[in-house]
Amino acid sequence: PMAVVCHGFGDSKYGAMGSWAGRVIGRCGGVVVYDNRGQGESTAKTADGSLGEAADLAAVVGQVAAMRPGAAAKGVVVVGYSMGANAAIRAVAAMRAAGGDGCGRDGGGVEVVGLMADSPYRRWDGPVRRVFAMNRWPAWPVVGLTGVWLRIGRRWEDTAAVAERLGARLAVLVVGTEADELVGLEDVRAIAAAAERGGADAELLAFEEGRHLAGWDVDRAAYEAEIDRLFDKVAARRGLVQG
Repeated sequence: PMAVVCHGFGDSKYGAMGSWAGRVIGRCGGVVVYDNRGQGESTAKTADGSLGEAADLAAVVGQVAAMRPGAAAKGVVVVGYSMGANAAIRAVAAMRAAGGDGCGRDGGGVEVVGLMADSPYRRWDGPVRRVFAMNRWPAWPVVGLTGVWLRIGRRWEDTAAVAERLGARLAVLVVGTEADELVGLEDVRAIAAAAERGGADAELLAFEEGRHLAGWDVDRAAYEAEIDRLFDKVAARRGLVQG
């Protein structure tokens, strides 16, 4: 299958290509990276905390069939990290709800067959409040007022609730680290459990140490083994579909 990588806040397609694409490129037919809105070379001026980014990701997935003609038959694995992990979960849940089994927003007919989410979080202000706490800044009233100004609070749904709608026949890998300074491992566990409750074939890879997005550096062999397992599940499912 193809892979589409959705980067985190403050990163760009170059970071996605330099680090994350290399983790999956040997396991798939190609990797698509791009700039999220408000970051890198994107023409959009502002980011949207993974909400607008989810719609953008769905559009990118829908374009994969045109970029690689064989992709529609082989499917797409979506990879997201940090804010990109939240966007990935939201995008895949929306596409599967709209298309029945993972159809791109533009009707491209691309099936999403796998999802890897490294360090997703449940609330939009979770990482923000942790940054404020680390720096001993008063979160009130700044964080709350920011949410009102961006209208993100009323639009944001608990990511665990979204993950529960990923549905069946989807291979999912959720990754987190115990010492993550931005995302609590309890959030990661809850999201993985919700995906499994919703019928997805979900696995949790939790590292006992390591800061934000550092699981690969803590135990690369364990991380690679879980990625292999994810793509093995995708391959087995594709074989059943084609048979």
